[in-house]
Amino acid sequence: MENEPKQIFAAITAVMKAVGAIGKGQKNPQGWMFRGIDDLYNAIQPALIENGVFIVQTVEAATHGQVKTSGGKTVEAVHLRVKHTFYAGDGSFVEAVTAGEAMDSSDRATSQAMTDAFKTAIFKTFCIPVAGEATDPDEHHHELGNGKPNGNGAAPPANSNGALATHTTNDNADIPF
Repeated sequence: MENEPKQIFAAITAVMKAVGAIGKGQKNPQGWMFRGIDDLYNAIQPALIENGVFIVQTVEAATHGQVKTSGGKTVEAVHLRVKHTFYAGDGSFVEAVTAGEAMDSSDRATSQAMTDAFKTAIFKTFCIPVAGEATDPDEHHHELGNGKPNGNGAAPPANSNGALATHTTNDNADIPF
């Protein structure tokens, strides 16, 4: 029936009630604290199972190429736009589209970008508190080399020095990274 509530709405709310804040409990070799994907899986997976929710990820667009780090090392850089579809047992669903980005000197940049997009989708869809560690985007202001604020959504520059090559997996996926 058209007017019956969909299970996904109640299921998402129930997952939100079950999952608490997820703090940054790990430290990388550079000394930065972070919350790893396993921290997220361990916190949310039991609530997803209990409430009959599963998630399907679909890459809608990808930008990839090689860039040089400040140390001169060449790494693979990947930016993705990923659709996450959250399903309930009655077939109802909610979609969230997020960006993921990563750089890696091996073959893991795409996988890491998928993880980045997934983490963002989970934190935003389920409004998971991050234990007071989130920064407000208005807290920082960055200017481009031309002295103008960066807010135009321009794609990374394309040049012969390791420029990012754009490849979209969907003709309707026109996204600037």
